[in-house]
Amino acid sequence: MIFWIVQGLGGLIVILTLLSFIQKEKWKMMLCLAATNACMIAVYILSGSLLGGLLVAGALVRTVVYFFYNKANMRPEPIIMILFEIYYVVISIIFWNNLIDLFMIINLALVTYTSWQKDVRVLRFGYIASSLLLIPYDILLGAYTTAASEVIMLVSVIYALIKYAKVTKNFEKVAQRYFTANKHFWGSEVTEYKDYDMVLSNTVDRSPFYNFGIIKNNQNIYDTLVEIKEKCQENKVKEIAYIPFNMKDYNQRVSDAYTLQMFFPVEFNDVWMKLIDGFNLNNTKCKIKGIEYKQVDESCIDQIIDVYLRGYHGKTDTSDLNENEKLQVENLKKLNLTDVQDGYKVSAYIAYYNKNPVSLVVMLSNNVEAFVTKVSTIPIFRRKHIASSLMQYGINLQRQKGVQEIILVTDKYSSNEKFYSFNSFVEFGQAFALDVTDVKKYKSFLDTNHLQ
Repeated sequence: MIFWIVQGLGGLIVILTLLSFIQKEKWKMMLCLAATNACMIAVYILSGSLLGGLLVAGALVRTVVYFFYNKANMRPEPIIMILFEIYYVVISIIFWNNLIDLFMIINLALVTYTSWQKDVRVLRFGYIASSLLLIPYDILLGAYTTAASEVIMLVSVIYALIKYAKVTKNFEKVAQRYFTANKHFWGSEVTEYKDYDMVLSNTVDRSPFYNFGIIKNNQNIYDTLVEIKEKCQENKVKEIAYIPFNMKDYNQRVSDAYTLQMFFPVEFNDVWMKLIDGFNLNNTKCKIKGIEYKQVDESCIDQIIDVYLRGYHGKTDTSDLNENEKLQVENLKKLNLTDVQDGYKVSAYIAYYNKNPVSLVVMLSNNVEAFVTKVSTIPIFRRKHIASSLMQYGINLQRQKGVQEIILVTDKYSSNEKFYSFNSFVEFGQAFALDVTDVKKYKSFLDTNHLQ
């Protein structure tokens, strides 16, 4: 009878394991894992391993504690993680039985550490190691269906790692992916050359924000700048070179970026940010009642244009638009919000107050990542947490489709950066957009090593 009870509990663990892997928010995953741990306590005690039950009881408490931290968008303090590790060691010393117990002890010490990390990939690697340790442990105890749940976890985690392997936080590649994703939204074309990639959106937006050359090879920078200048001149846009770097890793790339900044005016300074894995936005409770959120289709193009002009450009009359803004409006009129095009889907979300559109968020997504863009709220509704709650609405829908990474770009040292930082977005790269119209001073320095 005990054998079959153990197998039945193992079947329940299989179901809970499957449920945990369809969760896209870390706190929900933790909730499923807490239920799994509760079942495993009974499995191991009934299978004759008191130490295994007590260790998993500690894991259950750990999961509950981590759950409350993640629900509040917080990471547990290091001392909490260390105290759980100490608990496993002490309990193991007191109730040690045989070498088989090492499988469980190593497993829990590892998972306690990896689940404390912010990076979901680290968590997944931790669960791979955990499954490889628990499969033989469960088989040796006779908990065969519980071992089956570990096999399912192992396969699921490996599949997730393969699926999200192409998603990179590499600061050197994110701009190319972002502007490639903008092809059917903002008309961006990314052309690859040996030492740089050329981004052109001049049929939709002639501003420097969407037209420049991305430096990707730091050798022969002067020659690369000259080539970028020529391409910009051919396409009748301002001559802008874009150099991405990561301030967290001081290296030659960072040095070159700041060296170029000494010789060329900075047109703008971008900061690339991503939402912490599994976290939600903090400002998700709107201060105004009655706000309604919707994902809209082509029938709402006029509303999209209205909110964009009022929120992004501060204009209510289309007769006041300059030529560049008129190009943007004409492009928005042709938006496709239904189909996946070249691997990316354009999704538009609008917040309504008494059926009036007041805020807009657009996301460009494939099946693993989503870029957030054109976040805008009409002036009188700002600072009411409408934009953040609308973003969270869109993020929830994207997560349901399997999207893991939420990425955006904004101005460094701006109020927008502070807003996103408060809402659990973290910097993983920066970029200087440099006006390289005049290269004489830089060329003179290279030739003479003399600063003017």
